[in-house]
Amino acid sequence: MNSDIQEKLTKLQRTVNDFGYNYEITLGFEEYSPCITKEDFLIKLKASYPEIKTEQLNFLPSTKKEFWQIIDTTLLYEGDLDPGSMDKIKPLVLEFKKAISSVIPLSSEFHQGYLPKGVPGYPVWWDFSFMIDTKSGSYLFIYGSASD
Repeated sequence: MNSDIQEKLTKLQRTVNDFGYNYEITLGFEEYSPCITKEDFLIKLKASYPEIKTEQLNFLPSTKKEFWQIIDTTLLYEGDLDPGSMDKIKPLVLEFKKAISSVIPLSSEFHQGYLPKGVPGYPVWWDFSFMIDTKSGSYLFIYGSASD
């Protein structure tokens, strides 16, 4: 896994959770390689998250634009955050986005779904999961949720 992405993801999650009042987020990023087909991805996903029911996953085609819109909408959701906390959170979201964009090739295909059962997190306010086929022998799995 890309340690820079994990570091930024952990810092963002910790910061939001520190400022939240009855509001907590869970974020995750996994890179599966070598992984050529969706079936390869699902096998590796199941190995990472044994509770997941891969046959119930429903990833629908999406676009890079929709991906970034969902990332912005969810990670910048104020929820029950302390006033002024967004001043500390927005730069961390930008750092996270920059790190993620560095591992997504231009030719990638995006697929969106809900947070699957068996993946950490508890969706109350929002949730997302993306399967990204990099077309270069790896798949990315990015997920998040917010709960009370």
